Amino acid sequence: MPPLYPSGHSHERFVRRLAFVGIVAALLGIGLVTRMGWLQVLQAHRYAALARGNRIRVMPLAPTRGLIYDRNGKLLAENEPTYELTVVPDQVKNLPKTLRRLGRLIHLTPKDLSDFRHLRATKQSFQPIPVKTDLTPREVARFAVNRQKFPGVDVHAALKRHYPKGTDAAAVVGYVGLISPHDLKRLDASQYSASAHVGKTGIEWQYERALHGQVGYRKVEVNAAGRPVRTLSEKPPRPGDDLYLTIDDRLQKAAFKALGDRRGAVVAINPQNGSILCLVSKPSFNPNAFVNGISPKAYHALLHGSGKPLVDRALRGRYAPGSTIKPFLGLAGLYFGTLKPSTTIYAGPTFTLPHYSHVFHNWDPYQHGKQTLEQAIIRSTDTFFYQLAQKLGIERMHAFLNRFGFGDKPPIDIPGALPGVNPSPAWKRRTRGKPWYAGETINEGIGQGYFQITPLQLASATATLAAHGRRFRPHLLGAVRDTTNDQVTHIPADPLARLTLPEPADWNYVLNAMHEVITNPRGTAHRIDHGLDYEMAGKTGTAQVTSIYHSDFAKEENIPPAQRDNALFIAIAPLKHPSIAVAVVVEHGGGGATAAAPIARKVADAWMHGDDKPENAGDKHVSHPH
Repeated sequence: MPPLYPSGHSHERFVRRLAFVGIVAALLGIGLVTRMGWLQVLQAHRYAALARGNRIRVMPLAPTRGLIYDRNGKLLAENEPTYELTVVPDQVKNLPKTLRRLGRLIHLTPKDLSDFRHLRATKQSFQPIPVKTDLTPREVARFAVNRQKFPGVDVHAALKRHYPKGTDAAAVVGYVGLISPHDLKRLDASQYSASAHVGKTGIEWQYERALHGQVGYRKVEVNAAGRPVRTLSEKPPRPGDDLYLTIDDRLQKAAFKALGDRRGAVVAINPQNGSILCLVSKPSFNPNAFVNGISPKAYHALLHGSGKPLVDRALRGRYAPGSTIKPFLGLAGLYFGTLKPSTTIYAGPTFTLPHYSHVFHNWDPYQHGKQTLEQAIIRSTDTFFYQLAQKLGIERMHAFLNRFGFGDKPPIDIPGALPGVNPSPAWKRRTRGKPWYAGETINEGIGQGYFQITPLQLASATATLAAHGRRFRPHLLGAVRDTTNDQVTHIPADPLARLTLPEPADWNYVLNAMHEVITNPRGTAHRIDHGLDYEMAGKTGTAQVTSIYHSDFAKEENIPPAQRDNALFIAIAPLKHPSIAVAVVVEHGGGGATAAAPIARKVADAWMHGDDKPENAGDKHVSHPH
């Protein structure tokens, strides 16, 4: 039978092992006691603060977005009350499972979930993120009954952007959309901690900082479910400024209606200060569709569908000006002394250059005889301006027209405006790698060839003509109202370099000729003179859009729509003290006299017969808040 206790060498080994275990146990005990003392004594204040942080939260407060009005105080962009379902990711243990459970309670579309994921990329995990907006009263009630089952999920009252004018003012006002990481790169991200929307286009984009306001904060005590139970302190948000635009809603409606189903653009400017009274592009779109995010399919249809309604034709459409360029070229002839008001030029049905086989035709083959510049403008005689262009030369034409802004990007206060093309030999070498030919100068003389304008450029140049060379930066912002104190600051006119003529009387000479375009029985726009109770000046334009030739007397119904000429018209009213300059472009509209001139007449009528008279901008200078 073996001994009950070890002896000798075995006994000593047992004692050493027992001592080692005792030492290890003692060290562990000392470490545990030390750690407890460190946590409970030396770190007591730190962990007490962390405990308070678990029940005290700082919540950002979204500012109320500023409103947008037209010049007469009509709402163009407002805020409507709504309810939204929000989720705080930090307070949700299993976010995918929670979203699935919410989906059984409130219908969540794939787009709702996609928008939630995109917004989550712009927010901190402790911030509430909308997962569905525009909740119905039934959905709000259904969630309220089950609220205790969804920690970290809540329903909040919110404000939703709404555009009461819909398509009429979309090209001007633009729209807001869900904020993205790309948006935050150009913004102060800290100011958008409680915001889900940001301006994407138009005025909403350009003046985002003024419209948005400044974020506020609220320190609240929350319960175990993360829901606020008591407000400890609060810094209210500063609401955004209200903006008053220079556009007139009546003119917007008149232009939109007058265009009908046709594609095109209408721009009207006050020549006295550069304020834009009307800016319409058609077809248009409903900006309300973008507020809570638009589906990729719907966006693709707008971007690439028939008519491309997202393309702002007023700012980005580029067209040959046709005969609307003739008053400006007439001024160039007077400016350089190439002709005088009394100068006559024989203008027959055709014109040819020496050593050129190509024959340049007049739009009216029955016109012939000597004409002054005034007569050539009234009757829009192509062969007169062929010869004028030949005498001026492309370099002088380019230099003079550039002073009206042709070829430059218009300095308007919304994004997206494109420059047109005011061609020159240097331009052609740079862009085409080819020399300039004499026949191209002749084409430029009637606004064809490489020459391209945008409707905004054409309206701005017409305003300069109406103001006898005074130029102003075209602008849409008229005044800013500080919503914290109701102080209104008017935006003054911003003058540009003035265009002067050696003979100031030449301005009236050309304007009177344009007046005769409407009042003279032989004028190309005489048909819009009926019932006109104020003096208007104008000029028709018909621009070829295809190399396929169609006679000017061909019936429009016999020409395929895509091959019909673009119709243009410029107008100034009233003649003696102009307060409106209008440019109209109707794509494939045919003749400028029949398609574009009546539209300009309706816009001018809406302005001249309105209750509100044109006003100059205020004289208090402020910087634009963009």
